[in-house]
Amino acid sequence: MLAAEPEVETVADEITAPPNGQLIASPITGNVWTVLVKEGESVTAGQKVVVIEAMKMEVGVEAPFAGIIKKMVAVPGKLVNAGQPLAVIEKETA
Repeated sequence: MLAAEPEVETVADEITAPPNGQLIASPITGNVWTVLVKEGESVTAGQKVVVIEAMKMEVGVEAPFAGIIKKMVAVPGKLVNAGQPLAVIEKETA
């Protein structure tokens, strides 16, 4: 009987933004406390998308512009480093 292969986790450093999009990165090193949006969800400029917790302080990470969350990498409870991508946002086309 063969053992199931472990699922390969996406490496955050390999994530790229589309030409009309941007990576949303963590401003600090800490734990992902809450993910407030889902992939495919429309967000407004300045809307909180993730909350990072470090040393009992919560830091909201906001969308840089109005758009659609194309990929959510942040997972509650996971440690992230400052500058590490949390999500990919793409500007909505009219």
